[in-house]
Amino acid sequence: MYSVLDLFSGIGCFSKGLEATSHFETKLFCEIDEDCRNVLKKHWNNIDIDMDITTLNPIGNFDIICGGFPCQDISTSGKQIGIKGSKSSLWKQFKRIINEKEPKYAIIENVQNIKNRGLEEVL
Repeated sequence: MYSVLDLFSGIGCFSKGLEATSHFETKLFCEIDEDCRNVLKKHWNNIDIDMDITTLNPIGNFDIICGGFPCQDISTSGKQIGIKGSKSSLWKQFKRIINEKEPKYAIIENVQNIKNRGLEEVL
């Protein structure tokens, strides 16, 4: 069984998909949106949900860290400020946690326009 840390969890789609294979178990969520946290609690009532990625210091090791950091500054629907915008710059917190925890795998999701608005910095 692979352990999962789900960051920028939303309503838990990464975890739901991974767990559907019966090879993964989510150990911790991190999600700031209250409505999303309520959905997570409904489906994973025994798993902790941290609210603030900037102060998150997860205990233990994780085989997989997954998530989709905020896209508002990157998306063609927004102002396209880029990866350094106040919301999309949270990818640095994602990177910090990956570097600290050194998982076997990291799954990172974002909008297609990231290739024009900061992908080289993320990679």
